[in-house]
Amino acid sequence: MLNIWKKQHLALRLNISLDTLEMVAGDIDSYCTIKSKTTKKGKIRDVAQTNSLLKFIQRSILDNLLTSIPISLDAHGAVPGHSSKTNAAVHAGNKCVFGIDLKSCFPKIHSSRVRKLFEENLRCSPAVASLITRLTTFDYHLTQGFSTSAALLNMMCLPLDAKIKEFVVPKRLVYSRYIDDITISGDFITENTRGRIRELIMAEGFVLNRKKEFFSRGSLPAIVTGLNVNGDKPKVPRSYKRNLWAAKHNVRRQPMLSTASFEKSMRSIKGKEQYIRYIENEE
Repeated sequence: MLNIWKKQHLALRLNISLDTLEMVAGDIDSYCTIKSKTTKKGKIRDVAQTNSLLKFIQRSILDNLLTSIPISLDAHGAVPGHSSKTNAAVHAGNKCVFGIDLKSCFPKIHSSRVRKLFEENLRCSPAVASLITRLTTFDYHLTQGFSTSAALLNMMCLPLDAKIKEFVVPKRLVYSRYIDDITISGDFITENTRGRIRELIMAEGFVLNRKKEFFSRGSLPAIVTGLNVNGDKPKVPRSYKRNLWAAKHNVRRQPMLSTASFEKSMRSIKGKEQYIRYIENEE
């Protein structure tokens, strides 16, 4: 619970003047722009780019308010001490893996749900809830690029996490969620079980992305948050390692690269090598 009933109290908690908070909240379009970015898979996503003042305010909201709110132990995304590795590790070695994605998760969470979270769940006054909501949403919804979005999603998913966990544990299944990626694994997962999980997700107001749904019985590599979980520990997929080898080979075959291009390529290669060592415990 936050229990913030006055806007002046909110300003003190954030160590930011109330005038500044209200100025930014009243004209957030001036402090944020939306840029379309192409993902590695060729999809276009709208990502918010905030100026330094809005970034500072949102970081203060995250650090001084949101991180103190308990969330599910099964949430791994945007959680200190957790990562894609910890998310994948809980499913390593299980025979069946069922993954499902929440479609357009941030844009589909309307600002009214965010305000309701602050007002009803976190016990803020309507005025305070309205002010925080205006500082953490854009165009009436959560948006990718705000530092507060994932933390707010984790709070909103608390009932969903609890309901799925309550349903799957008696079936000796394991559950985890990484932002909008939900994974259930175990020795055996029936279609009825998968159908019930879909129903639980939709009942909480989320939309399923059936195109990204997958179910593995062990015949094919099971990939959870980008990692292969067929063995006892998460592994970086072979395709990732092949692409890294190809990148190193290409650098060696291009002696005429400019210094800036060479250094950029080497930073990318070293970053990927470090990622592999982190995932596979080589250091």
